[in-house]
Amino acid sequence: MYLQLTESRILILPTIRVSIAIMKLVYILSVLLVIFLIGGFMYRSSGNKEAIKLDVVRQEEISDIPYDDRCPDQFVEYKTEQFSICHPFELQLTESTSSGLLVTFSSQEEELMVGYDPDKKWQIHLCNFEKKVTIASQSASRTAFNQESVAGCGRPYRFVTTLEFENELFSIDLRKRTGTYGDAKRYDTIEQSLQLPAIP
Repeated sequence: MYLQLTESRILILPTIRVSIAIMKLVYILSVLLVIFLIGGFMYRSSGNKEAIKLDVVRQEEISDIPYDDRCPDQFVEYKTEQFSICHPFELQLTESTSSGLLVTFSSQEEELMVGYDPDKKWQIHLCNFEKKVTIASQSASRTAFNQESVAGCGRPYRFVTTLEFENELFSIDLRKRTGTYGDAKRYDTIEQSLQLPAIP
């Protein structure tokens, strides 16, 4: 009887030791898994912080990029060595002389010619109204071309401003291909945006 109990204990002890070893191994693996998961989470968090930091730096870099905002909304600047002017964004550059002294912007509805044009002439009509203006610190003459009818003068369909600069005739010529202008505000913006550097 005693011998049987002793043998049973001898058989149980290795089993207990194996179980304890397995439990220790499971515990160690669990600890390692937790450490691995926490480390991965911290790495991802650090990566997100770096990404956010990088994004902020890029935004700061973008905000520091210089840009010319002298033209109002819906207008863009065209600039050469001879002159610069703000024109409606829907008018695209369609023609330019080789010297760049005379350029044409156009759309299906309008045409704008800007530059040095010694041949700029037109016939005098009853409904052409001229007035003196100042642009680019220079005295200039603006002519509004209004529709003519038996009922009298209608709305303007064309505006032309001319001035003499460095003994050269410079002009701004905006016209409607069809229809008329309700007022001169659009043309005022174009005209008053003109800048004229000295002719080389």
